[in-house]
Amino acid sequence: MSIQISDRSVTRTIKDLVEDFYVRQELNHDWALQLGLLVDSGVELEPIYITRDGKVIDGRHRIEAHELAKKTEIRCKIVEADDDVEFVVFALKCNLGGSLPPNKGDIEHTIQELLNRGVPKKQLAEILAPLPTRMVRAYLNDVESRMQRTKLQKAALAISNGGLSVPKAAVQYDVPEDQLKALLNNRVNARTKRGVEEAQRQLSVAYRSLGNRNSAVVRRLMEAYQDGDVSHKQVMKIFTHLDHLVKVSSRKVAEWRKRFDAMEAPKKIA
Repeated sequence: MSIQISDRSVTRTIKDLVEDFYVRQELNHDWALQLGLLVDSGVELEPIYITRDGKVIDGRHRIEAHELAKKTEIRCKIVEADDDVEFVVFALKCNLGGSLPPNKGDIEHTIQELLNRGVPKKQLAEILAPLPTRMVRAYLNDVESRMQRTKLQKAALAISNGGLSVPKAAVQYDVPEDQLKALLNNRVNARTKRGVEEAQRQLSVAYRSLGNRNSAVVRRLMEAYQDGDVSHKQVMKIFTHLDHLVKVSSRKVAEWRKRFDAMEAPKKIA
């Protein structure tokens, strides 16, 4: 079966939609915000593409835009295909011809998604026909190199945290034993731990700084209310806006977590 798309759109509740693969590394939140302003102004965006059982294929920026505009439903078109690989390729083609074309990182992310789903390397150029064969090969080399580094890192962590021997970890994670030994000799585990601690520190500093700035804004607002410069309704409007911003931030964290979960549990071709 080739891709089949319904002629008519249907309306679906956003919270019922499922996302388990991505052809972009991350959402462009500035673009989603622009779309959100359009939706909030009454502009009707093109329908997103989903499977019959509600799995999102293409349209995540439009979904985010509708949520930013506090919409609970979105127009969709139903797409049918033989397997998830066809959906991934269809999503990439939609993005290639869209308003926000994928960058190199997005395409490499798609290639990794296909590899995780069991697509043979020799078929990638054919599957990704819209892209030049030479480009696909170059991206594939980068992806394979990164995936190999990731497997080596996981094997090294399994040895330090899980008690596996070097030979067993090499077999379990399908990495060359000599490369794993070399990695351990470079004390990568210590650097990884420091990297995680540094990430935590940076996030804490960023959130503390944002919290202080928000507190200063709210403090000035309360003082203005006490002085009679702003009304109760105006103050409540600011609190409502602040609640909305917190919800947007929470959605971003939830999206990152879903992306991580999708990376950790790739679905193979049936």
